[in-house]
Amino acid sequence: MSVDSLASRLQQTATDDIVCHHRQQWIKRPQFIADIQRQTAWLQQQSDHDYALFYEPAYPFAVTFFALLSSRKNIWIPGNNRPATARKLLRQGCRLLGEWGDAIEIPQSSETSVDLDFDAHQSRLIIYTSGSSGQPKAIVKTLAQLESEIQALEALWGQRLKDATIAATVSHQHIYGLLFKLLWPLAAGRGFYSALYLSPEALLKATAAKNACWVASPAQLKRLDQHSPWRQIGRLAAVFSSGGPLPETAAKQLFSQGRQAVIEVYGSSETGGIAWRQQNNNRLWQPLPGVSLSQTAQITRIEAPWLDEAVPLDDDLALTTNGRFELKGRRDNIVKIEEKRLSLSEIERVLQEHPVIEQAKVLLLSGDRERLAAVILLTPEGFEQLQEKGRAIWIKQQKQRLLEYFENVMLPKKWLFLNRYPETIQGKIDTDLLIALLNQQKNRFPLVQSLRFEEQSVNLQIKIHAQLDYFDGHFPQQPILPGVTQLAWADYYGHLFFNIPSGFSRLEAVKFKKTIAPDTVAQLRILWQRDSDKLYFELSSDNDAFGSGRMLYQAG
Repeated sequence: MSVDSLASRLQQTATDDIVCHHRQQWIKRPQFIADIQRQTAWLQQQSDHDYALFYEPAYPFAVTFFALLSSRKNIWIPGNNRPATARKLLRQGCRLLGEWGDAIEIPQSSETSVDLDFDAHQSRLIIYTSGSSGQPKAIVKTLAQLESEIQALEALWGQRLKDATIAATVSHQHIYGLLFKLLWPLAAGRGFYSALYLSPEALLKATAAKNACWVASPAQLKRLDQHSPWRQIGRLAAVFSSGGPLPETAAKQLFSQGRQAVIEVYGSSETGGIAWRQQNNNRLWQPLPGVSLSQTAQITRIEAPWLDEAVPLDDDLALTTNGRFELKGRRDNIVKIEEKRLSLSEIERVLQEHPVIEQAKVLLLSGDRERLAAVILLTPEGFEQLQEKGRAIWIKQQKQRLLEYFENVMLPKKWLFLNRYPETIQGKIDTDLLIALLNQQKNRFPLVQSLRFEEQSVNLQIKIHAQLDYFDGHFPQQPILPGVTQLAWADYYGHLFFNIPSGFSRLEAVKFKKTIAPDTVAQLRILWQRDSDKLYFELSSDNDAFGSGRMLYQAG
């Protein structure tokens, strides 16, 4: 297939090729263009220049994206649609379009005679980094830069994909998904699936009748196991992965059981694509066409057709004589604790040497004074050890191991144990959520000790400590936790973990069976039923059931 400019693709009104699968139907190019024209007719009349765009499905995002381009608007593409993100964008002068609590409704117009014309070099896209280390940063791009990168992608893999339809378990709200799931197929004349699939099983079921390509993340691919649908995975035209290196064990499993040599792409929001590899052939990275790397004083700079100037990388690279390189880790993963420099990567490495620690992430928490928190991914055997020895003894043993390498002041002060990391819609570790859990106000929230994620639910082990304000005066001789506090916690954690509509409607079947005394350790299970907009909660211990019920929400 040939790659055209995206502006020229919108002029091809006579072609009847398929653009997208959206809401159980295939949408062809004439309808796609007409939908863009209807929105463009309204947007061209608006005086505002900056619009923040968020949709989980790709098709409405694409329609509004090109309508904004044709209306000469600046497009802000955030990584999520959380209330705090909305407030930040509003303060920056953006109007909100799409799936926000207070988004603008674009009036349905019948106007389809609008010219869809824009200059890709003059367009202004504000794309946010994923925020995997530190706060997300806004990066300004032009569509012309993204089109230049698409040319390189098509040169490498166009012949392999041919007419494959693109499906993804990562979001187009990040540059990787925006390119691979949306803009590249549109430029090359391939179709794409609008839905953001939450699991490989759902993606493979939806694409069973088509030649398809899977755009994935390392976090998703490494969760595949012996029960995964390997035969269907083997029928895919290609599997792409980006957002971090794919573990070697996962790459080997995909090749041996799924016959897929995963194509890993290394890059960032700032730089765009940098390099690629297939670990079954070579563990070293190969620069993308047009990319050149240079190194001085251990700092690597990238030059590429889609960059205006050379950009320094945040990663340490070991360059080889044949142009390939090895990734050695991030240069900026250094913090200062009590004026002492510490590599978070190094402390993570030492923690991960323990046989039951599958992965460790160390975060720097800000506040009155900076502290470290260790977020530990345990194996099933690890959770058994934690239960048998007790949390305090197990943590003490880990600290003793760390003291062989680090001073006491550098050890983590907070610990959280999980069976898997929460993820953003880009498939990366949701550090914002982890920091929110670790930085909760001690007088208002329990201490979250561990988390177990399931398909639609989360189980929190919490310590309901005596310092909570809710015990004060309730009651003086025998403090107990008020029932309304249990409801407030269920609502808070429900919104933290799930995309729940903002409008609370009513309670159903609420029961408080036994009182909760200070310093009780309990399990809070919350389950979100998306189809019925109901949040179920249950608070219990090994021996007692404290409270349960469900909350009904309504959008708006």
